[in-house]
Amino acid sequence: MTMEIKNPFNPQFGRRPTTFIGRSDLINHLLSSYDNLNAPERTTIVSGLRGSGKTSLLSDVSFRLENDSDRIVINLACNDNLLSNTIEMILFKLEQRELKFPAIKKVSVTVPLLSVEVGKTKKQYESFYPTLLQVLEELRRLELKLLIIIDEVNNSKEMREFASTYQLVIREEYEVALLMAGLPQHVDSILNDKVLTFLWRANHIHLSLIEPYFMKLAYEEEFEKRGVLIKEDALDYAYLSTAGYPYLYQLIGYHLWEQDLREDAITLNEVKKAVELSKASLYQNVYSIIYRDLTAVEQQFILAMSNFNMPVETGKVREHLKKGSAYVNAYRDRLIRIGIIEAVGRGAFRFSLPFFKDYMIEQEKKLLFYD
Repeated sequence: MTMEIKNPFNPQFGRRPTTFIGRSDLINHLLSSYDNLNAPERTTIVSGLRGSGKTSLLSDVSFRLENDSDRIVINLACNDNLLSNTIEMILFKLEQRELKFPAIKKVSVTVPLLSVEVGKTKKQYESFYPTLLQVLEELRRLELKLLIIIDEVNNSKEMREFASTYQLVIREEYEVALLMAGLPQHVDSILNDKVLTFLWRANHIHLSLIEPYFMKLAYEEEFEKRGVLIKEDALDYAYLSTAGYPYLYQLIGYHLWEQDLREDAITLNEVKKAVELSKASLYQNVYSIIYRDLTAVEQQFILAMSNFNMPVETGKVREHLKKGSAYVNAYRDRLIRIGIIEAVGRGAFRFSLPFFKDYMIEQEKKLLFYD
């Protein structure tokens, strides 16, 4: 008889997983930096492919700090309302603490003039910087620290104004920290903006794949709680199939947990079924978006790669594309930076994501079928 335990695996985007592995040291290091005014980690930019765990990392940091009595944590999306949302979220958090801080009688914000009313004081500004300063002054009076978390950053007009303003706020020595995350190409665009060169001095974290052995241990632990043993060959197939990719770890675990397990031991066939179901979700929810976001030339490059066994030598791709070395090397380096491929030895590379070659073969079949 197995115990009825809620599925701990969560492949949904944007939610903090119940089982969150492989980033503990990184998160603990970030958390410890927020009480050190001189720590470079107080301004951190996280980059990584879709499914690498960026949002989960942000969610975990926010979750661990949300009950701090001397800190306010606001979570933002990088969109056209970034500036006004920053002010509104700070004021909203202050409203939530009204009983603890009776000095705050009323808070409100209106756009586009960003009118702020704190207690009996009401001032109206037409720009973000003085409005933010007014709110930060109130936080300083209340001895509250502020952590701003922004997901899916991109080089938009609002993001540039926010980052420029944040630099000025730091000069004023307000207790503010910033944690941002985005896709590698979007983070590169921000860092290469001439207005935002100061962000090169921020702490940069690139989320690579996790050592798969962590996932082996996690699978064993989670299914043991349910009273279910995973047979050795089945466990090996499960954790090795993830290749250390966090999203696929969640998918395989989720589909395996949801199966009608009739025995107290999970077999290889049951794991294989879970992996196939996971591949379908992986292709639809992640790889199709990664492929769509690439330029036409980048798509041609990885389609060419899929014609060869991995790892593939640069010369073979060059011959297939009928292009020169400089051309092929430039796109190879760009795809390595994005995280889709990785260098393996001298002059060879391969797909870094699990089952990505299989996905590209399927794409090529579709192109031939509908041509």
